[in-house]
Amino acid sequence: MSTPQLDKAFFDCHVHLYNLSHAGFLAYINRLLLNKSISINDLIKNKFLKIIIRIFSSDSMIWDILKKIILIIILLGISAAGFLFGKLFLLDYFLKSSSMSLTAKIIISIFITLILLIVTVFLLIRVSLLFKTRKIFNTLSIAENDIAGMLFYLELDYLILLLEKKSESDNDVKDKLAEIKNKVKHNRMSPEKAREEYIQLIKDTFKSGKKTESYNFHAGNMDFNKVILAPLMMDFKGKGYEGSEKIYYNMPPQKQIVEQVVDVFNGMKRYNSKSEFKIFEIYPFMGINTHNYDYRESAIFRAEKNSLTEKLIKKLSASKDKVKGKFGIFKENNAGILLPIEELDSDDEKVLTSYLGRGKKNDSKALIQKIAEESKENSIQKLLYKYFGDYSGDSDLYNKFSDNYKKNFIEGHYDGNIDKIRSFFFAGIKLYPPLGFNPWPEEKNQLSWKNQGKKEEYAQEKVEFIYSFCVKRNIPLTVHCQKTSFATIDVATKDNYTSPEKWDNVLKKNSYENLKINFAHFGLSDKEYSITLNNWTRHIINNHLAKPNVYADFAAKGMKRLSYNFYKNFRKIIDSYKVDMTKILFGSDFPLSLFQDNSYKDYIEFFFNNPCFDDEQRKQMYNINPGKFLFHIE
Repeated sequence: MSTPQLDKAFFDCHVHLYNLSHAGFLAYINRLLLNKSISINDLIKNKFLKIIIRIFSSDSMIWDILKKIILIIILLGISAAGFLFGKLFLLDYFLKSSSMSLTAKIIISIFITLILLIVTVFLLIRVSLLFKTRKIFNTLSIAENDIAGMLFYLELDYLILLLEKKSESDNDVKDKLAEIKNKVKHNRMSPEKAREEYIQLIKDTFKSGKKTESYNFHAGNMDFNKVILAPLMMDFKGKGYEGSEKIYYNMPPQKQIVEQVVDVFNGMKRYNSKSEFKIFEIYPFMGINTHNYDYRESAIFRAEKNSLTEKLIKKLSASKDKVKGKFGIFKENNAGILLPIEELDSDDEKVLTSYLGRGKKNDSKALIQKIAEESKENSIQKLLYKYFGDYSGDSDLYNKFSDNYKKNFIEGHYDGNIDKIRSFFFAGIKLYPPLGFNPWPEEKNQLSWKNQGKKEEYAQEKVEFIYSFCVKRNIPLTVHCQKTSFATIDVATKDNYTSPEKWDNVLKKNSYENLKINFAHFGLSDKEYSITLNNWTRHIINNHLAKPNVYADFAAKGMKRLSYNFYKNFRKIIDSYKVDMTKILFGSDFPLSLFQDNSYKDYIEFFFNNPCFDDEQRKQMYNINPGKFLFHIE
């Protein structure tokens, strides 16, 4: 890797930093339901038959096992009932009555069988709920934290993992670590005190020198000096269910994505101000759903169009007035572009008027009025130019991000005002079809699920603008690509939008052949913890992965319980289909991975410890490939 600062970095290209105030408890419930074609309204309206049918027709591995268990129990119950019936019918063993009629004996046998089945199902549900309850509470214990709190948890996970690895060769560390864990296990130490003791042990173990606060985190095959997180933001507006007439407060709770952005950046700043180690650098992906934005090509004013726009660009470039900060001035195709990226007030309009002078007064007034009106629009062009306008994808890209991160989140220049945010805060763009994003509307003004059959204006133009913009600036996209998801649309539409086949028309176009895109989850379904190749994964391998800038991550798949099975079969697929290892990215999907795994630490640990990949291949997935994907490092 040509950027020395990243030679020992560990990348997690698929992680989330949101809590219940962003996604909402209802969205967590919805994740468990919609994947089985059940809605929250089905629960509210007591559609129990549909719920039972959908649950037991699920593709998840857990339910596959449970269905087999239930089948065995039913067969045993029937056998037991048959045995009892035989006793009743042949020997009168149960009631000691030779005068009982055959009909009575049949009824009693059926009744006993039903009692056995009811007790069995009750116990099965209880065991299942106990298992799920532990996972749910474990997940909520993370999701109820603010963003800084989540980062502190994750940091400690990494550091404890390093201590455990170090303890394999250092008996002193092993003894001290065991002592802390024993106290925690038997409730003889508060969580706060435990954290303090872990941190002190980490300092004593990894400190590089007596007079420095630098740390060398090296233990066994784990050797890194920083962890780069690329949290994927999502717009949870609507929270994943429609209001129901069956409940009084039936409007879904909402928190705009802009507030999630504020929370994430404030959390990043607080983490860096409090952490003694600062092992994380955090570069979020902005979640974009084109339904929420207009398409306003006229909001872009090119200098060559007429002398007024050229004059305005020159004046603003040299200006020290506050109005300058409300415009973006970019270079595009050897022309100057002027773009209002914040809403203008009446004072701003007066300043612009003074710039243009009295010549062509009517033309000047019309131009300024047009700019002012469109400064209020929420357009896709305004969004991309504001946050990615200076993104060039050059070889110095990481240094620009790193300098911006250090200035704003370590030195503390970020003041919580996201209106001041521009380029080099977001590393890329997250696209999430289950929330209604259509990667390729089949025709212009595509019918939209969102507005009840009305035409969505410029549906295809919006996605074309995103792809063209990203290709030119080498901006990475991550798109959700597995059937399990937070969904706000019906299952058939969700699967249609989320399928990798939906990207065929995009990636086959010459203008988009260099589009940098990561197919998150590699198209794998929940059933494939032991993974056999499914149609979505096969399609990614056969149709997309050969493109120069197409990648795939395996987030949420390398779980502790079954990680060896996953990695073993994943390696078989790589070898059988000759998958290019330079296209695979490590990802965790934390905290959603907690629905299946015990901790983030377990997920990382089993990635390093599985025998299916050697250290060089692992580094390819967690270091070299992500460096190319995120920062264009060759």
